[in-house]
Amino acid sequence: MSPSSGSRPAGHGDGAGRADVPLPPALVEASAARAAWLALGAAIALPVLHAVRVLAHGGAGVSPGAEVVTRLVLLGTVLCCLALFVLRRTHPGLARPFRAWGYPWSAAVVLIGAAAFLVGAAIGDPINAAAAVVLVAAGFVIRVIV
Repeated sequence: MSPSSGSRPAGHGDGAGRADVPLPPALVEASAARAAWLALGAAIALPVLHAVRVLAHGGAGVSPGAEVVTRLVLLGTVLCCLALFVLRRTHPGLARPFRAWGYPWSAAVVLIGAAAFLVGAAIGDPINAAAAVVLVAAGFVIRVIV
């Protein structure tokens, strides 16, 4: 078969060493579960690490950008936990690629903790909290338009 023919023998991939073989469903489910745990871990760890840094330095040297990012991560965590509760309530029969460990208690603990951090941050620095709300609102507007 000539390289210019445009077709490849069966079983050959895209030239990058990948074969045209679908992944087994168990591997896909395991990958989705790992990704969900990684996202949950990051959503919990990032604000906590930031709070520890702020406490360790007495609030000195913390950039306003880091404050806004922390608020956005906290807001995202709150919204994801709320979405989990709403989805489980409104679509109980929907297929799920992974289980939410300890549901509903684990999600409730994360939701309450993130909301408490978010409220405390908003009370402590209302200007950056308002900036985070504006960014999230702009994201919703852009999502609706696009």
